[in-house]
Amino acid sequence: DLDPRNDYRPVWSADDQTIYFTSNRLSPTGDIHSKSSSGTGTAELVYRGEGGMDVLWSVSPDGATGWLSARSGETDLDILRIDLESLETEAVVQTPFRENAPAISPDGRWLVYHSNESGRNEVFVQPLADDGGRQQISIDGGTLGRWTRNGREIVFQAPDGRLMAAEVTLEPTFSAGIPEGLFDLENYGWPWYDVTPDGNRFLVNQPIEQPGIESLTLVLNWASELER
Repeated sequence: DLDPRNDYRPVWSADDQTIYFTSNRLSPTGDIHSKSSSGTGTAELVYRGEGGMDVLWSVSPDGATGWLSARSGETDLDILRIDLESLETEAVVQTPFRENAPAISPDGRWLVYHSNESGRNEVFVQPLADDGGRQQISIDGGTLGRWTRNGREIVFQAPDGRLMAAEVTLEPTFSAGIPEGLFDLENYGWPWYDVTPDGNRFLVNQPIEQPGIESLTLVLNWASELER
């Protein structure tokens, strides 16, 4: 969609037929839109909140539900669930603090997100049914929690940019191991990343190093210098 305004944070639908994304084409702070992945048709508005900064982060495995963060004037960023057919929303995590980057587990039962409730961002997991409270995954801070496709690990980014992974067990109850470092990312704000379906590779958005530029000196009338 060749629109001159900013489109960012794309997310695939479960059937790969639709791409959801945030755009400032209707408001300067950003709303959630959708468009056919074939490139045909026009973008349609999915969600427009009151405070802006609306981002759809995750789609449920059955494709029926989306998970988004949206700003509220009273409670900062909250996590909402949206029915992708009726477009009706419901607050799932709403506190005076900033909750962000929700991601649904592969079995559709658990939600990972980060919150600054403790004074810094930490990664948490909470059940979507009333079968237990939330659990903290990160230890020394973290953001952008993501599940591997098999649901056995949660990957997140530490404050220094290092990518971390914690092994998790979903049955019979949820439990998480101590996070271990994977590799360092250059921490340019939020370098977006994703995990491949096999869990063995990562796609990372990082700046490309530009080679140094060598200077060129142009000498005019150099022949007269030789005659001296």
